[in-house]
Amino acid sequence: MAAKRYRKQGCCPDQGVTLLLAHGTGFHKELWEPTLETLFSLRNGRDPPTNVREAWALDWQSHGDSAVLNASALKARREGLTIADWAHAIVAFLRSPHIAGQRLVAIGHSAGATALMYTTKLLPPEHLPYAGIILVEAPLIDRDVFEKNRKRQQMTIKAVQKAATSRRDVWSSKEQALEWLRSRRPWSTWDARVLALYGEYGMCQAPGAPPGFVSTKCDKMEEANNYGDVENTYEATEQIERVCERVPIHVIFGEHVDMTCVYFGDCGT
Repeated sequence: MAAKRYRKQGCCPDQGVTLLLAHGTGFHKELWEPTLETLFSLRNGRDPPTNVREAWALDWQSHGDSAVLNASALKARREGLTIADWAHAIVAFLRSPHIAGQRLVAIGHSAGATALMYTTKLLPPEHLPYAGIILVEAPLIDRDVFEKNRKRQQMTIKAVQKAATSRRDVWSSKEQALEWLRSRRPWSTWDARVLALYGEYGMCQAPGAPPGFVSTKCDKMEEANNYGDVENTYEATEQIERVCERVPIHVIFGEHVDMTCVYFGDCGT
């Protein structure tokens, strides 16, 4: 699993919190950079413990730089990677010396939020490493609520899977890719900085294509498979009620609900 470390110059290495960032399906770690730029600018000299000392952004094993590193292994797999697979990789990172002894705040967007909640299943409940968890547009839903809304949920999953698999994914250059993306949703709604980062870090040489042709680092079939990973989503959702007694959890939804059906209040958590 690829990880990238961010630290502001002049920060105190012994004070403040470390952010652990997990992206959504089809995205990659660098898309957090505009958010981090804002967070680092909010440094409060009067209360160093609340400052962000550094951040680590992670790539799911089938996304971003991880997908490039794991290309051969991914090609050899018959089944796609799951939320649980990513959670296991995150736990391995948590146990590494890179962040040992640091006060961690975990922030996940979409599938990244699900993966971070799933990590709490794999860790001792009395020794969770998180000082706080922030879930951004989390597609979390428990089994009962899914079943009550099965038809709508299945239609949503099938629609996004079809959109992913039928989407164009090879262009003659990064410039052509960005031009194509800018004219289509959801990319046309993105902050210009995020779209530029998607073009810069989310593309690679297209396999089997002439030099200079690019495709997304995350294979579109892998992305489509991720949308259907409901069993692991159930398990991650169930963790919220258990974990919130020990760790504060903050949930953020966008002003416009683009894809996730918000049944959060019905989930009993």
